Amino acid sequence: MGRALLIDGKDNLFFENWTLMESCAKADGRGIVSTHLSRMKLIGTNRVSFDNKQWFYKKLNIWPDYAVHLCSESEISSNIQYD
Repeated sequence: MGRALLIDGKDNLFFENWTLMESCAKADGRGIVSTHLSRMKLIGTNRVSFDNKQWFYKKLNIWPDYAVHLCSESEISSNIQYD
């Protein structure tokens, strides 16, 4: 699913997975509290299935050692600009 996030010298995918699930739950409009995160399934390298709906996602490399994901109903451009 992507490279591991290094935290305190250990490979830790928790934040990678959490930010992806959180992003999709928020894009869906229900948020984390009312969402069954166990229903999310990865499809390939840029899509996730959630309650029979497919979402596109992209990992944003904003800062080193941070995990950030963007989730959308439509495909996400590779030319995202942020400061």
